[in-house]
Amino acid sequence: MNSSRCFLMLLAFSLPGMTAFAQGPDDMPQIDVPDDAAPADETPRPETPENVEPAKPAFYVRAALDRVDGVYYEGDTVSLKVVSERDAYVYVLYRQVDDQVYQIYPNSAHPDNRVQAKQPVVLGAADDSFRWRVVPPFGKESITVIASERPIEDLSKKEHVAREFNPVSGQALKGIAVDILESDPSTWAKTKIFLDIRERPEEPKPDPRPTPNDNPPVAQGRRLGLFIGVSQYMFAKEALSAQKRFNADIERTPDIVGPSNGAEVLGDLMRKECRLDEVKILANEAANRVVVEEAISEWLPKTSRPGDTIFIYYSGHSIKIPDDNGDEQDKLDEVITMHDTMNGLEILLELIVQLKDADFPPEKKLRLFAILARIGQELPLKTPPTEELNIVQRGAAIVQEAFKNKDAQTLEKVALLMIRETSITDDLM
Repeated sequence: MNSSRCFLMLLAFSLPGMTAFAQGPDDMPQIDVPDDAAPADETPRPETPENVEPAKPAFYVRAALDRVDGVYYEGDTVSLKVVSERDAYVYVLYRQVDDQVYQIYPNSAHPDNRVQAKQPVVLGAADDSFRWRVVPPFGKESITVIASERPIEDLSKKEHVAREFNPVSGQALKGIAVDILESDPSTWAKTKIFLDIRERPEEPKPDPRPTPNDNPPVAQGRRLGLFIGVSQYMFAKEALSAQKRFNADIERTPDIVGPSNGAEVLGDLMRKECRLDEVKILANEAANRVVVEEAISEWLPKTSRPGDTIFIYYSGHSIKIPDDNGDEQDKLDEVITMHDTMNGLEILLELIVQLKDADFPPEKKLRLFAILARIGQELPLKTPPTEELNIVQRGAAIVQEAFKNKDAQTLEKVALLMIRETSITDDLM
């Protein structure tokens, strides 16, 4: 960025340890990576609760957004009001543009989803701890609300209420649809509404050319803010299962309370009270490595100009790793962790073991392939392969070989590449 721009970085960290390398079991599982090394995307969508209808609904459930037209722009907050005609258990499913479905009610902020008849429930209200903010990708999205006189078992499971946004797999959705269809149609009701998520349009810039009777305009610096908060980590579940599978004490990156909400609250506060001209808030799932790197290296340079003041705020875990380019006096690079940061070789092994599962989440598959591809590019395979391997398969073979041979030097390099591929280092700042 231009050196004449002023930067203020606000940082809040907690400091877990970093797992440099670990010893794998002798009976290391075989790694089976598909030839195309990419998740399939052409399978037909299974029947879901979103497209089933009660034959003869005995009561109704209504849902309304805080904007009548359903149009929201990047950075806007969303509020949803739900009313059931009867006492019921209410479930809210949110389908994004990328077809990922999240259960947003019940959730960690609102675990009790039993609502009284004709009593409104509001998600994302001004005083609500649940914050629903619009982020890319842009396009048409949907919200499905189901009210049932009895709890829906699959949607009440711990993994579907553990967070504010709880991913629901396609296989789970199909099972839920079957469960609903097989129940008494007079005991449940459904409604579906739509959102239109759009990129925020650029404000028209004033004509800088002076008129004959005017003095040349005096350029005034603008204020821009980037606020990043990570409370939830993509691989927290795999860290726990890896700990059990490999009987290892993993120094993982745990979920923490506060950072994501802090970034959202401070971003809103500074937008209003400090008169920030543009604000970008990235929290939890939106604060992944690719999106944050793009915001720092592309959005800020494109949006700012000489004389502007830029505020960068981050809250979450941080770690230190060996410097790789000789620019640090202490020979350590500072690292801020992202939602998709992977820290722990056992977690990498656990993902590889789970890769064969039919409902393996596609977003985790993409991160795993990206890590294996980088390993395949930067590290040598010491044992010549018996067949031609693509770059992802080569990375998987290197990991398998290192664990089998207890190659501590290679395992340490793998651990560092994992962190650099999924985190942000001070070199970017």
